[in-house]
Amino acid sequence: MVKTQQAIAKVGKSRAPVTGTALSVRKKKSYIADIYSTAVGKKYAMAISGIALMGFVLFHMIGNLKMYLGAAEINSYAEFLKKLLYPLAPKGAVLWMSTRWLVGDARVALACCVVVDSFKSSGATGQISIAARLRSSEFCKSNDAI
Repeated sequence: MVKTQQAIAKVGKSRAPVTGTALSVRKKKSYIADIYSTAVGKKYAMAISGIALMGFVLFHMIGNLKMYLGAAEINSYAEFLKKLLYPLAPKGAVLWMSTRWLVGDARVALACCVVVDSFKSSGATGQISIAARLRSSEFCKSNDAI
């Protein structure tokens, strides 16, 4: 045992690491970054961003239904959106921030969708590839008698 440790120490002194990454100390990821790096984390992100997008569609629909109440109602709704949180933020700022949030939310949803779909097509997990094989036409054709 002692000879092995001495041999490892001797090799370690005589040879430099191949890359600089061997010398660096890895920083621990934050909890959210650690979760997002997994397939399940991307599915959570896609679900949360999808719920936010559905909320936008719902509130947008409610705002558009004001059209049937007349021009005065839709104008007052537009003014309400411009003055949303006015004492805390400048007029119209919340509307523009929410627009940027919405665009970012859509980008997160699409990015997660593409990555999760690539997991499915590459067979990264055994369960997904088995399910895909069961749904495939070759499996159905070979088991028509069942």
